Amino acid sequence: MRRNLLALLCALALAAGACGDDDGGGDDAEGGAEREATVTAIMDSTGASEDEADCIVDGAVEEFGDEALDPAFQPGPEQEEAFTALYSECGVDLGG
Repeated sequence: MRRNLLALLCALALAAGACGDDDGGGDDAEGGAEREATVTAIMDSTGASEDEADCIVDGAVEEFGDEALDPAFQPGPEQEEAFTALYSECGVDLGG
């Protein structure tokens, strides 16, 4: 289960690498492509559907803010529990 949780964190970190130059100007087309890449990475690493992956990205950013997208983000035990709950809320079975 921990491996799947780390796969999610790696997928979220991928998004941070793709959009790390946030200068406040924003480019909606670029941002959409970056989000789509993150959703796809989550789908590939976890077997989640697109809706489930969207739910995971939305929940992680809501719960942890942009920190969740930072490649250096290391979840503590409480955060791991929150990610596990997030998976469950989004309908993704982590397995055991």
